[in-house]
Amino acid sequence: KSSIDNVTVEYVKDTIGAEIFGGLVGSAENTIINNCSVSGLNYVGNSNVVAGLVATLTDSTISNSSVTATVKAKQKVGGVVAENTSSVISNATGTVTINHDSTESAVLAGGVAATNSGEIKNSNISASINVTNGSSVKAGGVVAENNGTIELTVVSGNGIKIANEVSGDVVLGGVAAVNNATISDTTCSMTQVGSLRSGKNDIVG
Repeated sequence: KSSIDNVTVEYVKDTIGAEIFGGLVGSAENTIINNCSVSGLNYVGNSNVVAGLVATLTDSTISNSSVTATVKAKQKVGGVVAENTSSVISNATGTVTINHDSTESAVLAGGVAATNSGEIKNSNISASINVTNGSSVKAGGVVAENNGTIELTVVSGNGIKIANEVSGDVVLGGVAAVNNATISDTTCSMTQVGSLRSGKNDIVG
């Protein structure tokens, strides 16, 4: 496997990137990422898949790493990773703000990851997720869609807020919006998980 070890990235101005953007790397496959940090990231681009650390993570590991970032994306956006596929995220920490304001697209947003089919454990993230527009939303404090394992993880922060301008379906969860697998020994202590839309049958868990 390839490796990224003891790397620090400090952003000092607003950032615009490609269709897939990660504060550390855009995509990592068969990679060991250890003791890395991203700070000061304010991503203002209009990409499809964005995350504070790694946008797409496949058959890899992230350990002992941190992120302080504000990120936004049209489709999938996560505080640490956007797509976690068959990978392990452990001992991740950080403070993240996640925004979505595209009128065109549905969005998956999570404090740690948008989608998880691997493992997230022993992590602690403070997250604020704000969706001011869009066709539909799935948002969770840890992940939007979980098809893997989440354990021993804490999510805190300002929480999840959905504006009235969102036109389609909204599914929210303190830990996960949609869970198809395993969640254990995990805590959500967010200030708010809710929708500001009136007259809508939103699902809030």
